[in-house]
Amino acid sequence: MNQRAPFLTRAIAHLKALLTLCFAVLFSLSSLATPAWANQPVFNFQSIDVPATPTVRNGVNPTTPCSGQSFDNCDATGTPTAPVNINFGSGNNLELQSIDVGVAGNTFIPDTILRPPFGLADRVEFRRAGGNPPERALLFYEIEDAPASLPATFDVVPDLAASLQIGMLSNTVNRGIDNLFNNIPSNDTGNNIQETGNNIERVDYIIEAGVDIPIAERDNFGFLVIDRGGNDPFGIAAITELNGTIAGNPAPSDYGELQVANVANYGAATVGNRNIRTLVASDPVAPFGEIVQPSHIVGPQPLEGQFFSIADLLPGDTTTTRIFGYSLFAADVPVAANLVNFNTFPTNTPQATGGLDLVAGGALFRVEPAPEIGVAKTNSAPRPVPGQAGFFDIDLTLRVTNTGNTALSNVQLEEDLEAAFINNNGPTPLVPPAGTFNPANGFSLVGTPTINFTPAPGTTALPSVAPTIQGTYTGASGATSNLFVTNGDGTVANPSNRFNVGDTAVVGLTVRLDLGTDLGGVNPAIDGILVANNQASTSGFPPGGTVPVNDLSQDGTDVDPDGTGPGNNNDPTPIQIPFPSIGVAKSISAFRPVAGTTQYDFDFTIIVTNSGSTILDDVELEEDLQDALITSAANRVDSFTVTGTPTVTATGFNPGFTPPTGNAAYNGNGNIDVFTTGVGVNSFNPGASTTTVISVRADLGSGGPGPLNDGVVIAQNTATASGLPSGPGVPPGQQRITDDSQNGGNVDPDGDGNPGNNNQPTPIQFPATTSDLVLVKRITNIFRGGSALSVPGINNFNDQAADPNDAPFNSALGGGNQLAGIFELPNGFALEPNDEAEYTVYFWNSRAGQISQLQLCDELQPPSVLNTGAPFQIAPVGALGTPNFSAAGNLLEGRSPGAPLDGFCPSAPVVPNFPVGPPGPTGGLGVGAGGGVVAGPFNVPSNQFGAIRFRVRIP
Repeated sequence: MNQRAPFLTRAIAHLKALLTLCFAVLFSLSSLATPAWANQPVFNFQSIDVPATPTVRNGVNPTTPCSGQSFDNCDATGTPTAPVNINFGSGNNLELQSIDVGVAGNTFIPDTILRPPFGLADRVEFRRAGGNPPERALLFYEIEDAPASLPATFDVVPDLAASLQIGMLSNTVNRGIDNLFNNIPSNDTGNNIQETGNNIERVDYIIEAGVDIPIAERDNFGFLVIDRGGNDPFGIAAITELNGTIAGNPAPSDYGELQVANVANYGAATVGNRNIRTLVASDPVAPFGEIVQPSHIVGPQPLEGQFFSIADLLPGDTTTTRIFGYSLFAADVPVAANLVNFNTFPTNTPQATGGLDLVAGGALFRVEPAPEIGVAKTNSAPRPVPGQAGFFDIDLTLRVTNTGNTALSNVQLEEDLEAAFINNNGPTPLVPPAGTFNPANGFSLVGTPTINFTPAPGTTALPSVAPTIQGTYTGASGATSNLFVTNGDGTVANPSNRFNVGDTAVVGLTVRLDLGTDLGGVNPAIDGILVANNQASTSGFPPGGTVPVNDLSQDGTDVDPDGTGPGNNNDPTPIQIPFPSIGVAKSISAFRPVAGTTQYDFDFTIIVTNSGSTILDDVELEEDLQDALITSAANRVDSFTVTGTPTVTATGFNPGFTPPTGNAAYNGNGNIDVFTTGVGVNSFNPGASTTTVISVRADLGSGGPGPLNDGVVIAQNTATASGLPSGPGVPPGQQRITDDSQNGGNVDPDGDGNPGNNNQPTPIQFPATTSDLVLVKRITNIFRGGSALSVPGINNFNDQAADPNDAPFNSALGGGNQLAGIFELPNGFALEPNDEAEYTVYFWNSRAGQISQLQLCDELQPPSVLNTGAPFQIAPVGALGTPNFSAAGNLLEGRSPGAPLDGFCPSAPVVPNFPVGPPGPTGGLGVGAGGGVVAGPFNVPSNQFGAIRFRVRIP
């Protein structure tokens, strides 16, 4: 099986009994901004010096030719004059221990867990094609800086490698290969001949059994490529299948995408913090033996590296989790090449694209273990127990997640209900303001706690072990406050509660609280009021660890809401009865283009509801658009304005309660209060609700490189409402309560009575999420006898249910009937011989970057036949809006029936289940009997569109 096809194909739903279509698209991404999977520089190396093993090789002949400048025993014409004696292992092997990668500086180490004992692949293979000599091998070794020209006897710093393979599959990094993919022998003459031409076309570092890397952990594993000099390009791809055979050994049969390394991404750090001078040795005939014949010296250069995580090598849509190592390629191997068949690679690669001075390697790296665990907790609204005055049931939901990068065992979860509800001495007692703790008289569990354990996707080195609920759990202080059973000691042989990275357990329990019925009485335990903080704790042990990592719970459903680690997120969960609650929901409208500009109008609709059982006074609503659309946006708008005063519609307000009004000074930047504020206003009785609409006009630009002027916005937005509880049952010193908005139109979508558990931000994205290149094909006219027929719906937009992209495309164009046309003939409408159908193919670049050299190919099959006599038209590429058609010129051309299509068009039979007509004379690689059209090339900036238009005739 080859790597994924180089063409993007689209099978488009076809007209009933009218047309079969193969649509091919070819485009270059060379002008796009560097994608998220770009290779990452290494900013620091940690290495150690290990004494090398001395090995003497006497009477070694230098290569012919050799560098007279490098050796005393080589003359000025490059001819050896006498053998030399070489003392290998005269110094230290430079052993790589770890690397710091990327801007974040994450530390990676050779993975001795998945790949014991040194983290290395099983073998390295050098794939050759052509070349003379056919088995040439090169290795370079570090040498001391002096003397400038080596005498008859000289020293080499690291160990002698027993072979090319042994030398290059190693964590000893002061040796490597000179000009790995250079296919062209040197024409040097004179005193410094440096001959490095060879016939290596691909290098495979193979892990024969493969390793499983869960999708959630792809960023935590990867491969390192070090280059002497830090200035050479190359390609790299992950091996995803090992079903081939070369010379009797398993060989790659499929790959991930080929990534071409960016030479600008070598980090400034060097291995050993020094430049090394190297001796290049060569052997023309013995690639499986020692390589000792000296050829030339290369002056001091740094060893610099690039790191490729598994996430870099396998884009997000790749579902495979097992990889079998990686392969390296010359920089001139096309991205769309068949990577399995190295015999098709260029065999004339020069040093410019084949000069990678590859340092020994082949290790699988993993991020250095950083154990971490997080817990979050939410509560439902309290429910009065029927027939039991003063008793309330409340549901608690606890979520425990391994948020670190290594497995944890003996994970435990403690929920001390007695400390929270009776004694106020839990992990974080409720202290400020003084006197506000109001205990319960008693508590009990209702039913048995439940647990739902979800392992992270993919497989791991050791399986997860789900916890079970301890049968003796009561919530009382002491041993019975531990929720999980511990069945083992956490070792491999006796595992217990093992959470692999990303594993999550969700525990639910219902607590019945006795608050008494002496409302307003002096005994707080029986006065019908509860004011308490509730906080759980969790812990777990990393591999080989004797000290656990732990965490105190964060109020809500996210164990790490600020993204800085669960340890920094430990807000207790407040629980009150009577239960004050406020809920906020927010949605966003479609973007509406402002004609003749790069601006768009859209609306936020925000619902605020008093969802609790107390009055809420002085309710406020804050909406910070500057932060959402510019400061914190992943891809910001160029600018924005609020158009008009926010409109507020109030429902459910009882007499005597004053609903809010829109703040005329609100601008979303500086003044972020949506409601007019003041004394004695904005009081919400229980159940009262407002719906506010904020209208915004934003300028997105016209399709530049971004983030400004790129026609794109990617952001998320959260509004916040707050209010002060008042009325009967509200304790003295009560603080304001707040809620962050939930995406959509429901403040409490989980229905537990507590909107505080629902705080999903509202995504803001334009263009809408679609395929990067959107293609929509429609019939836009039917002609009979040269005149257009009246066809129901043909001038309207018609949403095709099976196409998720046509509606967003139409909306992006401005809505209405901009994307006009039908995708099937209406019921009762019949075509007659010699009728002509006009087709319009719309295309839209909805990605954040330009698509260059876009070419379209439409292969027609019987019974339709291209009408080459009708004028071809295009709507030129431009800003979203109404398409305007004009003569196509050479950007849209017809192909006669039976004639071959252009080379970029795939054969129709490659589309699964595609009914093709009789093949053309090229044996299946040409147009069927209907003819075809080819269009382009087009350069389509981000968020711009175009269209092509042509006619077919029905015989």
